Amino acid sequence: MPKKKVTNNTEGYEADQQISKSSLKNLVLNTDQVVQADTTERISKLETHWTAKSLFQSTIKFKAWRKKYSKSGAITAKNPVPYRGTASVLFTQVHKGVTQAPDNHSVSIMFSGLKFAKEYFKGCIEVQYKGHYYYIEKPSLSKTTIRVRCSCKDFYFCGAYPDYINRCILGPKPKPYVRKTPPPSQGGRPRRNEKNISMLCKHIFNALRYLKSKGLVKP
Repeated sequence: MPKKKVTNNTEGYEADQQISKSSLKNLVLNTDQVVQADTTERISKLETHWTAKSLFQSTIKFKAWRKKYSKSGAITAKNPVPYRGTASVLFTQVHKGVTQAPDNHSVSIMFSGLKFAKEYFKGCIEVQYKGHYYYIEKPSLSKTTIRVRCSCKDFYFCGAYPDYINRCILGPKPKPYVRKTPPPSQGGRPRRNEKNISMLCKHIFNALRYLKSKGLVKP
């Protein structure tokens, strides 16, 4: 990967970071904000080390068949967004619907706790954002902290709420699901993930596989 010069316009750089932090506030709720935002029962201690690997293992624990996800439709990847203030990088993609065609599904994945540098270094990814170059430690699927979100129905029905209470979801509290069938006590079916096991859907899984194929993440 060729080395590129980093801009010396620190004034613009600081302003850019302010914009990034402002945007990040709407994406990630910290522990104090969660307590103030709602009273939903959640795990008492913040899980700071959910990784892509551990989240996938949790997904298989939820349903064993999910270890063999089918492929997504065509993937359109957007430019990564760096958040130097929180040592994070955000990847977003749009997956063309297959079983839910013609719906498209928006996938967001944030890796946190990454090293940022002013110059190219071995094992980094180069991200260009608003006229600046960022050299960021390549996220690890087995070691780097991850937060995820997808707009598909499977994630909404099965993963959004469990991922929220287990603190591996990206963004605010999911929109509440309103049950349209009778509860189990009245002869209806139980919730799809009644044990609230953290999981990822096939779009998030395929998004991670896509990032790996492009050399943007490592094992």
